[in-house]
Amino acid sequence: MIRWMLHIASKVLEDMSYDNAVDIMNQLSKQKVVSLLTLMNREDAKEIKALLHYEEDTAGGIMTTEYISLKATMPVKEALMHVKEQAPDAETIYVIFTVNDDKQLAGVLSLRDLIVAENDAYIEDIMSERVISANAADDQEDVAQKMRDYDFIAMPVVDYQDHLLGIITIDDILDVMDEEASEDYSRLAGVSDVDATNDSILKTATKRFAVVNHLDVLRHDYSNNIRFI
Repeated sequence: MIRWMLHIASKVLEDMSYDNAVDIMNQLSKQKVVSLLTLMNREDAKEIKALLHYEEDTAGGIMTTEYISLKATMPVKEALMHVKEQAPDAETIYVIFTVNDDKQLAGVLSLRDLIVAENDAYIEDIMSERVISANAADDQEDVAQKMRDYDFIAMPVVDYQDHLLGIITIDDILDVMDEEASEDYSRLAGVSDVDATNDSILKTATKRFAVVNHLDVLRHDYSNNIRFI
């Protein structure tokens, strides 16, 4: 019975974005996490396991690896085909980050920039090199503040060598803001940290599902008003 329930849970987690699945698994015991990873398909388990290595309250802990990146040296025509292939699994397609041959962050462009560009142009010709990023070790609240300050809908996350590791999207930041508000409320209400973390997986997943679906509207509104620095 327990194994059957774990099997169902593993399939639910596979259908979620990696960062959302990680948020839920961070609330489980190490034994349950190992059991769930064993039951998941190899690719999903690998991506989730990599994200679980980051501290929960850091940029690495809230980032997703489901994003679109393009090589700066890629022709626009090839880039358009790449975006079309990767779009179904990406958390956002409105902001696209670019990398060099060493997979280091090189720049940023919008989907609009890509669509209106000439087919014989190269990504490095149309991208902006002035891109603001977060380090994987940065505190999530600092990242949230930075994204609010610049009105970003997505921010790249890099390591200390500027390798692109993932992205943080606006829904991740709303989650951080919600956590901050919940912590403040708990302190005011005298609720202990232990009590505050005793929510069920189902409650957490349901809440996150509602937030993510609500953000479809926000993404649409932001898509024509992307600001770069």
